[in-house]
Amino acid sequence: MVNSAMLRRSERLHELWQSVWFLGGLFFAAHVCAATGSEIEAPVPIAKPFMSTEADDKLAQVPTAKTENKVKSVANQAACEIELAEVERVESIVGDNGCGVPEAVILNAVTGSSPVSLLPPPTVGCAFADKFAEFLSGPAVKKAGEEIGSDLKGLRVGPGYVCRRRNNLPDGKLSEHARGKALDITTFVFANDVEASVSEDWGKDTPEGRALKHLHSGACEVFTTVLGPDADPNHRAHFHVDTGCHGRDCSYLICQ
Repeated sequence: MVNSAMLRRSERLHELWQSVWFLGGLFFAAHVCAATGSEIEAPVPIAKPFMSTEADDKLAQVPTAKTENKVKSVANQAACEIELAEVERVESIVGDNGCGVPEAVILNAVTGSSPVSLLPPPTVGCAFADKFAEFLSGPAVKKAGEEIGSDLKGLRVGPGYVCRRRNNLPDGKLSEHARGKALDITTFVFANDVEASVSEDWGKDTPEGRALKHLHSGACEVFTTVLGPDADPNHRAHFHVDTGCHGRDCSYLICQ
């Protein structure tokens, strides 16, 4: 009897352990399957930087590059004042390949004790127009007038702004003309109707030739680049003056 009871108890314990192991196995298998399925099927979130609502608001207020340039241009236009020049303000020029003039003006004349007209009136940047007014108001113009015996009254010039590369080459660095920072002068006209032509009078020991020498030297005191007939064949017939940057700190000057 005792052995029979103990045997039945042992059988029940064995059955109970089998049940426990079976249920445990089911639980473990279900857990593994759930975890495995989650890894395979659940979409992986795309990482992105945290940005608060306040940061979103500030970002929305930042103007695009185009808008920022436009705002800057308007501000500079308002701040651009030229005391010794007669200018007509025009819309900012935006060209291709880096060409353009943010603060464009048409330079009609330089005023002062002896007004000087520009023919035809060129389109240039406001800052360049200010420099050009400084040049025509300087001592070189007075010395040139003393050589001729009359005041300077006009200049025959190029268009100023032209979207092109240096010396009209198909490649190479962009010309300062393409930024509204340059002007070409072919002839200086005096009040007594005497004309000093760069192509005709440069290098001559005449009033016109000496006047051109004074004007060339005076330009070198104001502009960062001055190129005349002695520079190269491309400038045989005119003075090229510009305010371009030369050297790391823009302090290098070219006077030829």
